[in-house]
Amino acid sequence: MKVAVIGSGPAGYSAAIRASQLGAETYLIEKDLLGGACLNWACVPTKFMLNEIKPGTWKETIEKKDSFISQRRSGLEQLLISKNVKIIYGSAQIINNNLVTVNEERIECDRIIIATGSKPKKLKFAERAVNARKLLSQTEISDKAVIIGGGAVGLEFATMLNSSGCHVSVCEMMPHVLPREDEETALNLERAMKRSGIDIYTGCSIQEITDTSAKFVYKNKDYEIEAPLVISGVGAAPRFDKEELDKLGISYSDQGIKVDDYCETSVKGIYAIGDATGGMMLAYTGKAQALAASENAVCGNSKKINFKAVPRCIFSHPTFAACGLTEQECNEEVIIGKYPMAVSPVASMKNEKTGFIKVIASKESHRLLGCHIIGLNAELLISDATLAIQNEMTLEQIEDVLYVHPTLSEGFWEACSNALKRSIDI
Repeated sequence: MKVAVIGSGPAGYSAAIRASQLGAETYLIEKDLLGGACLNWACVPTKFMLNEIKPGTWKETIEKKDSFISQRRSGLEQLLISKNVKIIYGSAQIINNNLVTVNEERIECDRIIIATGSKPKKLKFAERAVNARKLLSQTEISDKAVIIGGGAVGLEFATMLNSSGCHVSVCEMMPHVLPREDEETALNLERAMKRSGIDIYTGCSIQEITDTSAKFVYKNKDYEIEAPLVISGVGAAPRFDKEELDKLGISYSDQGIKVDDYCETSVKGIYAIGDATGGMMLAYTGKAQALAASENAVCGNSKKINFKAVPRCIFSHPTFAACGLTEQECNEEVIIGKYPMAVSPVASMKNEKTGFIKVIASKESHRLLGCHIIGLNAELLISDATLAIQNEMTLEQIEDVLYVHPTLSEGFWEACSNALKRSIDI
């Protein structure tokens, strides 16, 4: 069995490793940098910058980031080699479901997995707006910046630039930041970020981005603010070659390559995973698809993807994390419990008392439906809720679990107990 994987981001390299583990002769083809966007200019480097940046240290932090990412890329290469994955650098072309060419080399294979990732969305009204890759390659930064988009990308860049000493303005067309998330939680995050010195304009309409400023309408008034640096925070779009897919007969839309529950495309033997298929476009959803696709490709279609509980996290300050349904999405009567971070002795010790843990459960069954967190280590705390939602646990079952004291994680227990109106410490 021979498998060719096109693209080496988290989805691509995970698929290649799993296929090799299953005994397939595996080829991983990458036309740019090993590790894809996630390792080189998205997930990992942005988190490095958020962790390291201080006022006036942009250039040295960028240089440290470049060194760190280079080491990680080398480590990934060695990992792939140790897993018997053959790495080929170059632009791949799929000729049919059994043949891929790269650098004039023919790779005859039994299965093909497309993991070509995503590309930044372009803002037609803001040609000079820079994307993540360009921003994180700059060694000099302006003292003022305008970010278009108040989603995950925009808020992480707002936090990063604010921490560097840059004055940041965020423009979001929807009524609040994170418009797809729980309204109460998003509004609390918005207020916290404003208190940190970030200007946020929601429900605004961009009129024009000039060479020096941003013009927009906010609360029925015209605004113009200085904008030497304009950043696109509107996310990404699936990356694939439409002409190639048309020739192969693979179905797709602007939202991504269409796949079935086994991650197989409309052409037998060709699978697609990760950002190229659209959806939530998260590294870990791509990895989950990768494991399913590679097992199906090598062993036959039997493993379906399961996205019942997908955690979402934004490394803003304070940190935001969520899993499951928002209060607005629930179509049944619910009960809600909260645990304020200010009550936590650990949060108080660290002087990080902003935020709360909010749980949403079915009023009838008490099954946990959603969890939304703002505050210290939200990205870690959400894992317990994810596990509970995945396994359809009730509030009573969560109450039966022992949590160490004093920890932040016991706040999840308290929030669940609070929903039952019998919390102990609040």
